[in-house]
Amino acid sequence: MKIICKAYPDEVKCGSCNWRTTRLFCFEGQDPDEIGMCGECFAEFLAEEGYEISKSK
Repeated sequence: MKIICKAYPDEVKCGSCNWRTTRLFCFEGQDPDEIGMCGECFAEFLAEEGYEISKSK
């Protein structure tokens, strides 16, 4: 499963919290313009689904 990050030249709203951001994240095959979330919301979603998120070394 791949995670897609789409960068925008202007701020857009997160699909979850409605905060404005210039990057939206989603899984490959999904449309970030429709379902994309900011980094904070996407990380929270992954943690709730049981994924482990760790800091890279």
